[in-house]
Amino acid sequence: SLRTFSRLGAAVSMLDFLHLGSSMSLRSFARLGATISVLDYLHLGSTLSLRSYTRLGAALSVIDYAHLGASLSIRSFCRLGATVSVLDFLRLGSSLSLRSLARLGSSFSLYGGGRIGS
Repeated sequence: SLRTFSRLGAAVSMLDFLHLGSSMSLRSFARLGATISVLDYLHLGSTLSLRSYTRLGAALSVIDYAHLGASLSIRSFCRLGATVSVLDFLRLGSSLSLRSLARLGSSFSLYGGGRIGS
């Protein structure tokens, strides 16, 4: 099912809701050319879930929640260009967890806590 779709050439696309069975759900998506993308919710089967994602070209990316199968979970991630990254929580399967990480270029990192193994 599809509800409220707008497109203006190749420059502007907006979608309010798209549901394709159990394989795909998409809510509140907007794209302005190749520079700005905003997504409220995306669910692709059991493989990928994204909530509150914003991208401004290569300069800024913000993710509130990302889940890739059973192997990767990310909560509250922000990247500003190639120099600044801030991460609140990362889980790689059952082997590695990171909490509160900030990085400024390749010279400075601030780390809050982590766990290896279950």
